[in-house]
Amino acid sequence: MSPVPGTARNGVSGDETGSSPASSSATVGFPFPLSTLLGRVQSIFAAEFDRRLAEAGMPDLTLSLGTNVMRHLQAEQAVRFGVLAEMSGVSKQAISQQVSHLEARGYLCVETDPHDSRARQARLTDKGIRSQHVSRPIFAELENEWQLRFGKPEIRELRATLERILAGFDDTDIAPRTRHPDHRVSP
Repeated sequence: MSPVPGTARNGVSGDETGSSPASSSATVGFPFPLSTLLGRVQSIFAAEFDRRLAEAGMPDLTLSLGTNVMRHLQAEQAVRFGVLAEMSGVSKQAISQQVSHLEARGYLCVETDPHDSRARQARLTDKGIRSQHVSRPIFAELENEWQLRFGKPEIRELRATLERILAGFDDTDIAPRTRHPDHRVSP
């Protein structure tokens, strides 16, 4: 097994500059940015999650589709695209593309909002409802496996820390960025 960035090698923790093990990298000599560490761990989790979905007969469903769209839908309740975008923290365009993908594969249907004919909303199909029954236990399985592999207290602390970080931000802090902040529109 290769060394994990931020872990002790050969009984030595940290690096020769005296930094802590959490801030050193076993592979490049300087610490990975936190965003890189979070992104790589998320990629590992997503790849395993997607593999298990495929094994369960849903190769066209992914963690990102589930995170942005499917988890916000419930049986017999339609949700507007704009609301899905707000809940997911991604743009309406991204939600529209993901909804189209899911609709084409039979996981949901798109309908006109009965209160506003300009707005569209998504509703789970029977296949979409079944997919939720398959995918939700995968989350628990993976978390349990990570607890066995990395330690139950460590994974619980990781979860608690991430939840505290998220609680420290409001919705405006995590709103989707649709344009670079330097590209301001003149009044």
